[in-house]
Amino acid sequence: MSEIKVWFLIPARAGSKTIPKKNIRELARKPLVKHVVETINEVIDKKQIIVSTDDENVKEIVKDIATIHDRSKANADDVSTLDDVAVEVSKFLIDEHGASEDDILITCQATSPFIRKETLEKAINKHQSEDLDTVLSVKDDRHLRWTIKEGKAIPLYDKRVNRQQMEPVFGETGGVISSTLGHILKHKSRIGKDISIIEVDEKEGLDIDTFADWALAEYWANKLKICIRVDGAKDLGFGHLYRSLAIAQNIHAHEVCFISQNSNGYELGLKFLNSHHYPIIEVFSNQDFLNRLSEINPDIVINDILDTDEKYMEELKDFGCFVVNFEDLGKGNRLADIVVNDLYPDIYPQENHWYGVEHAILNPNFEMVESRKEPTDDVGHILVAYGGTDPANLTEKAILALKQIGYTKKVTIILGPGHSHYESVKDQAGKLNAEVNLLQNVSNMAALMKEADLALTSAGRTVTELMTIGVPTLTMCQNNREMRHNHASSTYGIVNLGLGSSISSKVLAEHIKMFMEDVSLRRDMYARMKNAVKNRSNAAIVSKILEVYKNNQN
Repeated sequence: MSEIKVWFLIPARAGSKTIPKKNIRELARKPLVKHVVETINEVIDKKQIIVSTDDENVKEIVKDIATIHDRSKANADDVSTLDDVAVEVSKFLIDEHGASEDDILITCQATSPFIRKETLEKAINKHQSEDLDTVLSVKDDRHLRWTIKEGKAIPLYDKRVNRQQMEPVFGETGGVISSTLGHILKHKSRIGKDISIIEVDEKEGLDIDTFADWALAEYWANKLKICIRVDGAKDLGFGHLYRSLAIAQNIHAHEVCFISQNSNGYELGLKFLNSHHYPIIEVFSNQDFLNRLSEINPDIVINDILDTDEKYMEELKDFGCFVVNFEDLGKGNRLADIVVNDLYPDIYPQENHWYGVEHAILNPNFEMVESRKEPTDDVGHILVAYGGTDPANLTEKAILALKQIGYTKKVTIILGPGHSHYESVKDQAGKLNAEVNLLQNVSNMAALMKEADLALTSAGRTVTELMTIGVPTLTMCQNNREMRHNHASSTYGIVNLGLGSSISSKVLAEHIKMFMEDVSLRRDMYARMKNAVKNRSNAAIVSKILEVYKNNQN
């Protein structure tokens, strides 16, 4: 007995009506018919790939990667079915290519461009090993459906439930239908009694029939996988997490996932990320991430992990990733495609670096809240916000300063989820002779900031947020790294007192009092702030990154 062969049939007639010349129309710079033929080429020899067509253009496209079957006019009209074409091709294979009736013929439509090699291999294995008449690909098609009987609308369901709770219902995709040549010739059909199905996802199950389907195919074909590598911890703060989430929120047409460490003190950041419902891949270290690149397969990697080294960056680039780094002052930054350092200046600016507050990514709430108007004489509300973790406990120093000047109006104190001095801060805040509002885990900082006449904060990204809202700001730096932040300076309307641990509460109190008494100074600061951020937006920055990626691929 001769060995059973597997043949593939790709029907590709010229007369598509819903999308004219559909099979030769380019999808992601490649004729539609070529997508599925090239995938099948990964599974089987081109001699066993049969493209049945009456279109000379299709023949030209596939002549080097498939065997061409000249479809008869009788089976190239709008009435003929794919079963009719399968019968014609089965005869062609037996008569002209020595095929056996026991051979398997798998139909793959050109309109299913995202069929995967693994699905084709699974179909072959199922048909060969399970003694089946037919294997076909399907996708989940559960919906609350209706029909019309005798002029009345009748539900096709027994109970109204959420789609996920409904009994499984599947629709054929056109990606795979298998049968033997003998069965097709005998029954004039590719569907037998013993059938097995292969469920595929939404992308793989797409069957292009309309222009709306084509638009969806363009979306899938151009969709990138963007991985955001970010950590958060008590000492590191949560600013990187907030920025990464804002980036993700402005990526609409691509797949986004987060890569975050799950040990060594980073569990707090991971817990915070999980609360925002994006896909997260947990890793033990940067090396663990690198070891899993083939599994994750990213097109773009966005690093928000501060300084990178050359080895880490070299491995990302060797894999073929387009790499964007935020706040990277390490030796690895020269290998990145883009480095965004909105907080840091550079004596020798590099071509791949984007500097300045116009490249700051902020929480989307700051783009929804209208800016404050120009400052007035009265400072009736002071905001104290020294970051998510406030490792130097500058909050307590600010409270002591307010107590020393005898401030009696409204004070809002914000503590982040990683703040370790809550009880001490609460105790000191209770001693203020003012209307104190102590908050933790605030969901909308922008709305709170807008209520403030003056802000006391550290020199991180909160400064840019306050610029956007237009709140005169006095800063103290949490650490030496913040001392290098270029945006926390008088150029941008910020008064920076320096390293917080070196500033006494008395000095801070003197500056707060000066601010309160000098409205002209606060107005000048306000004008500088608004000018610095007038062209900044998250959408513009993300769009610029994707545009550079696109140009890099051309």
